[in-house]
Amino acid sequence: MSLFKIIRENKYDKFINEFSEKDLTLTDSQKYNLLMVSIFEGAKEISFFLIDKGIDLNYQDKKGQTVLHHLAIYYDKHILIKILGNDIDINISDNYGNQALWSAVFNDKGFGKRTEMVKLLIDYGADPNHINNVNKSPIEISQIAGYKEVYKIMSESIS
Repeated sequence: MSLFKIIRENKYDKFINEFSEKDLTLTDSQKYNLLMVSIFEGAKEISFFLIDKGIDLNYQDKKGQTVLHHLAIYYDKHILIKILGNDIDINISDNYGNQALWSAVFNDKGFGKRTEMVKLLIDYGADPNHINNVNKSPIEISQIAGYKEVYKIMSESIS
């Protein structure tokens, strides 16, 4: 059974038994690595295990997105904090020029669902003024879209 299937079934013990260090570089057909898939599937124990084993936190999938970009969608505070405590480049841009902060702002959707993530990313050095490939920054998008809570966090961070 593939490790990706084991993750999708969220079978931690089976994953541990089947896993070897060489598996840290495995990717699926979408070029998602094991950590990304464990986050998609809510397999939190497996996510922590992979982080502890030293999976590449700066790895980019075929869209250029890192695990931080994916956490903007599949948010988990505990995984985010664990990742931020490791060697990660918080300012990697995807194929569209979006960094993780932009993804977090976009996925907030004005409901305050990603305020904690936005604050943490800024605390760790994310740039609210970073311009993507269509000349929009996270702070600009939040203002245009009326995402008041995340806009306030970002504007206070640069004043």
